Amino acid sequence: MKWTEEEIAAAVSEGTLNALSLDTSVFDGERNRFEHGLLVRLRQFKDTDVSVVLAEVVRREVQAHVAKAAAEDQDKLRAALRGIGLTWQIDSERRDSAFKTACGDEAPVAFAERRVSQFLADSGIEIIDSAGRVRVEDLLRDYFMAKAPFGKTADKKNEFPDAITVF
Repeated sequence: MKWTEEEIAAAVSEGTLNALSLDTSVFDGERNRFEHGLLVRLRQFKDTDVSVVLAEVVRREVQAHVAKAAAEDQDKLRAALRGIGLTWQIDSERRDSAFKTACGDEAPVAFAERRVSQFLADSGIEIIDSAGRVRVEDLLRDYFMAKAPFGKTADKKNEFPDAITVF
């Protein structure tokens, strides 16, 4: 069930909602903008009676998505700088300097880990570890029987992160 922002606010006010759990799709929908928009508003729950929780598998997915986007954007920047270098006759040293000014020395994976960790700390989000909570035999049984959250489609393997969260 998807709740509106107003329904969530009302449930928090009434004390009938004391935890929020987020899925990767929320982060993707917000384009992983941790410092703006909806995601930054999660900070309002820090140090309150409402917990914001995230399954470990979701944290890892979000981190992987941020790292992938960072790497793709770096590739685009390198290509653009290469093109500018040819058109404007800018030497590689100046192009490398521009790249370093924009991206620094941090690798995309380290960048993603730092950003996600900072967001979690700033928001007071609790990570729920799946280790020891998920029985692989139950997961596989439901996967092959196409039970929820798995389906009968060819891409049902993509539901493993959701299944780990549900189990």
